[in-house]
Parts: sequence; structure tokens; C-alpha cells
Amino acid sequence: MADPADPVSSRILHMCASARGAFTNEECDAVIELAREQGLSKGVVGESSVELEVRDSDIARIARTEKTEWLYKKVFDIVLHLNSEAWKFDLFESEDFQIAEYTNAGHYDWHLDISSQHPFTLRKLGVTVQLSDGDSYEGGNFEALYGPETDIAPRDRGTIVIFPSFVLHRVAPVTAGSRFSLTAWVLGKEPFK
Repeated sequence: MADPADPVSSRILHMCASARGAFTNEECDAVIELAREQGLSKGVVGESSVELEVRDSDIARIARTEKTEWLYKKVFDIVLHLNSEAWKFDLFESEDFQIAEYTNAGHYDWHLDISSQHPFTLRKLGVTVQLSDGDSYEGGNFEALYGPETDIAPRDRGTIVIFPSFVLHRVAPVTAGSRFSLTAWVLGKEPFK
């Protein structure tokens, strides 16, 4: 199990960095429970459009509160550590976290996370945390495409993966079972540096 401030099993492959064991089973369970308490609804594309051919998942947005501060701190500490090894982007905060559940051919087709919704900020890093045991579902790989190479993220429960927001990525269709993941977008001031 990795120390969240110093992930021992981190790796950088092409344009993704990951750390296995960043979250314990108990922490993964707690995050899934936060989503269930919040209630999940159909995921949207952009601001408000449900487009099942592009994205078919149920989501819960998890705001930063006293109850979720541990989660925000943990994710941001790990992101800062991995970013310092890989890109060294100037970062300062994240948008609200999102928990997604993919079932019954649920997927999120190839897309970019780059966005500048807030004045003077830019999504610089995308983050995903594997909350489900990788053996509890089939399909559903998180994949990132950079040039001719496709990175397939580790399916180990508790693994965190970060990548620049301009990297094309997707969640392949889940063919059996259920996959939970946490998604975050870490912001920096424009431009990329």
C-alpha cells in the first residue's frame, strides 16, 4: 500500500502517471457511499446534454465540504506529487469531484477534458481513481491515447491515474458488472506552464 504523500508504486507511461494502492479498500468504499448518499443521476456531456451514444453512466457530484475535505486533500496531495515527477504544471485547485458508475454497456467515448469554463483558469490535469475491484466487472478499461500509443490504466482498486487534459481518453463499455470511479479536474492559471 502506498503512502499518499509518497506513492511507492507510481509510474509514468507515455502521457499518464499512476500510483497503485493510493487509496485503501475502506477509502474506496467510503467514496462510493458518498455518491450513494448524494444520489446518482445520468451523466451529461458538456453543461447539460444527455447523449447516451457518447456517455452512458450515472454520476454524483461531490462538493468540497467538511465531510469531504479528507478526500480533496488526499487527491490533491497525490496529484501534486505525481505532477512534480511528470509535468511540473502550475496548479492551484480542482473542480468539484464526480463519482461515476458504469453498468450495462455504460461507457464514455473518446474525449478531451480541456476546458476554460472559469475566467483565467484552465483544466490542466484529469484525474481518475479506480474505486471498484478490477475483477468485479468486465470491459470498462480506462484508456488514454497519445499518438499511436494507447495506455490502459491499471484496474487495481485504489489506483489513481493523472494525465494532461489535452490527452484523448475514454472509458470502454462495461460488458458485465459495475465499475465505480472518481473523476477530478485540476485547474491552473492560463496558459499551460
